[in-house]
Amino acid sequence: MSLSAANLLGYLVELLNTFNSRSFKLVLGAEAVSEKTGLKMITTANLALVLRALQLLLWLIPYIRLHFQALLPESAKMTQLEAVTVRIKTHVKDVQAKLLSIMEPLVAN
Repeated sequence: MSLSAANLLGYLVELLNTFNSRSFKLVLGAEAVSEKTGLKMITTANLALVLRALQLLLWLIPYIRLHFQALLPESAKMTQLEAVTVRIKTHVKDVQAKLLSIMEPLVAN
């Protein structure tokens, strides 16, 4: 059981890393802006949507950790889960900063 749980946790960590990385590149890196996607610019709605998706992941991670702690001893996989949590939190701060930089001039007037 613990081998399959360890594999599943590894896949979940990989999925979280991939989502975080791709959403960062697409939204903050503006890779989503192309003729292929049809986007001409990244809007505040796009930023807000990715922010909420990342916040949802941060809300889910403690439940994932709790589930796997019951199945696995402390291991490198839990360390990887902590590492991806830190990266997602950093990404959240970056998106919030971008939203703030867009909204500040509007509120100041």
